[in-house]
Amino acid sequence: MQTMCRYLILLLAFTLVGCSVLYKSPPAPNYQQMNMREEIPLFSYKQGPLNETITPAWNYGSKTHEVFNLSFDSAMPGETIKAEYWKNKTPGRKNLIIVLPIIDSTRFVGEHYTHVMTSWNNNTDFNVILLEDTRKISWLKELNGSQNEEEFLGWMRVASIAIKNYVLDIRRLIDWAETRQELNSLNIGIIGGSISSNLAALIMAVDSRIKAGVFDKGGGSFADLFSYSEERELKESRELTMKKFGWTQKEFDEKIRPILRPVEPINWTERINPQRVLFLSAKYDTWIPRFSIENFWNALGRPERIEHKTEHKTAFILSLTPFGGHYADFKIFNHFKKNLK
Repeated sequence: MQTMCRYLILLLAFTLVGCSVLYKSPPAPNYQQMNMREEIPLFSYKQGPLNETITPAWNYGSKTHEVFNLSFDSAMPGETIKAEYWKNKTPGRKNLIIVLPIIDSTRFVGEHYTHVMTSWNNNTDFNVILLEDTRKISWLKELNGSQNEEEFLGWMRVASIAIKNYVLDIRRLIDWAETRQELNSLNIGIIGGSISSNLAALIMAVDSRIKAGVFDKGGGSFADLFSYSEERELKESRELTMKKFGWTQKEFDEKIRPILRPVEPINWTERINPQRVLFLSAKYDTWIPRFSIENFWNALGRPERIEHKTEHKTAFILSLTPFGGHYADFKIFNHFKKNLK
């Protein structure tokens, strides 16, 4: 009976893994390295002390890492960046993985990425910074409460500024990492899921110190999300605005796209080496518009890609649980192992 149960579990795992398709990146991509040291003016900033606070965190019982709470003031006035810093217990300089939280959603995804990077195969290669979801990005409440077109577009500009300042916050965090003796600041990776995948891509494009990236079920455009996502809150917000101001969906898109254009990762893809990107997607995604996924992947130079034949949430379940046979975990871990050395 136990043998039969094991067989059925293995069969289920292989069946679910079979719901994934792997697209390998071209052997000789048409990629010309730009002068990555040239700053994008919008994302320039004055370097200085982070003035961080570090305290011991709750005991996770990790055999390999000590965990600390890390916080510092955001570039966005009145807001604070909070994170967990997972520091390897073994001596020597370690590569750093920056894990972004899924915006306005569960903490589980970021925790899972962190677990893979700190526990997989008794790993001693990586230190991890897991960002908390403490920064406002979408500003949906304020957008929904707008009484006129001018107010609505004003809040959309605030959302654009918030995205820019999030990038600056991560750049300041990288400055801090360069001062840490236990970190190899020449080998930094970044991973983000869903909307945070957009942020991860934008950060990698802006800052050449990010050497490898994993973009997990996101797209390349915030305007695409606001204008065409079928995710409940985004769709309700869009429909409320369209009804209030008498806009069509096309007019809605035409109003917001110029505001978000400077912070759209798809506009900076020529600064990202596709050989250092792992791209994950969901074939039947309705949260991230399908055209947005395909446009972004092509603009990146068609990097290595794993596509789950499911919708958005189910794809994360396959990626982050034993139901998917840990296939995505294996690919993510080895992507960073390969590219951070």
